[in-house]
Amino acid sequence: MNIEKKLLDNNIDFKEIEYDEDIKIYKLGKLKPHNIAVLYSPNNTFKIDRELMFYLSNQNEIYSFWLINKNVNDMFYLEFINKENWLQTSFNRSNKEEIYFGKIILNHKLKEKDILIKLKNY
Repeated sequence: MNIEKKLLDNNIDFKEIEYDEDIKIYKLGKLKPHNIAVLYSPNNTFKIDRELMFYLSNQNEIYSFWLINKNVNDMFYLEFINKENWLQTSFNRSNKEEIYFGKIILNHKLKEKDILIKLKNY
């Protein structure tokens, strides 16, 4: 899936930040700047490493995750408006280098068009 094309087609201003082969980070919006990390997985198992969490939490912008199952094209969207949240706390309370998003993503399944509508608000 070409996220850049989707953002351009929907007139969403963005700047891509180089990060990783399976993780893309985009800085969106001018009114309410926002970082979105796009993570790909061959199934519905998504994980985030401590380095990415550290990067996102130390930016001025709020952040969210667009999780994409490459095989069946399921999509999930998690938005974190506060820097202190359950994901950050999970890293703070453990010495783990990676944390799985787990079953919580199942409550955040959205269609592509609905995710793009959310992103237009930035």
